[in-house]
Formats: sequence, structure tokens, C-alpha cells
Amino acid sequence: MSISFGQYDRSLGMDVDLPPMALANRYMAQGQYKLAEGIFRDELLRNDVPAVKQQLSNALIMQKKYHEADTMLRNLVMLDSNAEGNYWFLGISADRQEQDERALFLYKKY
Repeated sequence: MSISFGQYDRSLGMDVDLPPMALANRYMAQGQYKLAEGIFRDELLRNDVPAVKQQLSNALIMQKKYHEADTMLRNLVMLDSNAEGNYWFLGISADRQEQDERALFLYKKY
């Protein structure tokens, strides 16, 4: 489900005064990962940057969509192996999938 920012409305209980990324981060903090995912995907259409992909991968991990999140994060590592946050999120994903050795390796890499 992808909702463009122009569709947000106070009648839906959403805060239209927030920029999209702030709203998505609020949804993440509230555990509304699907709503956050939609905003992150819309943001990627406007601004395809690694930070947004990291946030999207986090939303996917929280929904147990590990394959898509891991693929996105591995691609980010290939672009910049020094970007530590990618290892952190890969570690979280491995941990949630009970891949303890892999998670430990990734957390150490972070």
C-alpha cells in the first residue's frame, strides 16, 4: 500500500503538518509499520537515497519481510561498504530470523 503525501488528511487522524519522513518516523515509533512503509516507498520515488532505503528496510524487517529488506540492505552495502547503519539493520534482520552467528558477525561489523 503506497499513499502519496497529498492523500494524508486530519480526518484520518494524521498530522498533515509533518513532513513525510517525520510522519513515517512517528508511525515507526507507534508500531504502524505498514503506514511507514508506504511513506518511505513514496519518498524513494521522489528522492532515491540510501537513508530512505535504510528506513524502508527497517519497516520491512518489523513486518517480517526479511527477504526484501536483506536484499535492499545488501545492495546498499555493495554501494558503500563503510556505511555502518546497513550492517546494523542486517544484524537486526539476522537476529529476528534466529541466525545468531550471522547476527553476531554483522553487529561486530557495525
